[in-house]
Amino acid sequence: MAVTQLRLTERNAVSSGQEEFVVLRSTAAGTIVLPAVCRHRGGPLNLATFDARAAVCPWHDSRTRCPAPRSRRSPFVLVRRGRTVTLVGRDVERTYRLPVLRPREQ
Repeated sequence: MAVTQLRLTERNAVSSGQEEFVVLRSTAAGTIVLPAVCRHRGGPLNLATFDARAAVCPWHDSRTRCPAPRSRRSPFVLVRRGRTVTLVGRDVERTYRLPVLRPREQ
C-alpha cells in the first residue's frame, strides 16, 4: 500500500498504472478523488462542476458519482490537512497539476 502527499497549491493529479485521478474540492462533497476523465466520452473531469452528489462532465453533462473519501469505491483513502492531501492506496507513478474550476459558494 502506497502513501502519496500532494500540496494542492502545486499538484492535484496522480497517475496510477494506466489510470489518472484528480483531487477536487466541491462545496457539496468536500475533497474527493475522481478519475481524471469521464467514462462516457473522455471529458476532462478536472473541469467538472458539481451537483449534490456528482461531478458533472463539461462536455455532455454526464454525471460521475462522488465517492466518500473513505469508501471502498474510492481508489484512495484521502486525508486532508490544510492544503496538503495524503492519498493512501494504489502505487503512484507521477504527480502533476491540472487546471480546475473554482467551486461556487452558495
